[in-house]
Amino acid sequence: NMKLKWASDFITDGSHHSPSEDPNGDKIYITVSDIKNGEIDFENAKRISDEDFKELEDGDCRPQKGDVLFSKDGTIGKVTVVDDNDFVVLSSLAIIRPSDKVSSEYLKYFFESEYSLEQMRSRLKGSALTRITLEIIVELDILVPPEEEQKDIVNHLDHETSEIDNLIEQVK
Repeated sequence: NMKLKWASDFITDGSHHSPSEDPNGDKIYITVSDIKNGEIDFENAKRISDEDFKELEDGDCRPQKGDVLFSKDGTIGKVTVVDDNDFVVLSSLAIIRPSDKVSSEYLKYFFESEYSLEQMRSRLKGSALTRITLEIIVELDILVPPEEEQKDIVNHLDHETSEIDNLIEQVK
């Protein structure tokens, strides 16, 4: 049992200033609304200029492969693991780089857990769960089992969630 800040190598959030949208831009930025069902919706993401991208990248707003993105404004608790990282994020998303003791997938499931959400709710003391600060996120208690156990937990949850997804599809 340890604080998230000790289980991570790097924790920040995205840019606090919104770059101008550039419909012809080659680069994109991601906000909470671009995370859908645990995936990043690159199709509908907003485009920006190379200059704005470079400025945000220099400001640590570009995640690395394996980082976990966690929505901290608007809808709390949307989570995804970064694979393709050719984008920058705005301040509604936290970027968490797990230490080598914690797998990215395990950390994603941790953030989706009731255990994690309940800690956030209790720290917000009664106000609606619409915004959470980095100061609260870094202090979250995370259970860090040995790596093999993390793998087993992730495999089990992957299997369970895919079965649930299949049932939902059948019902539709």
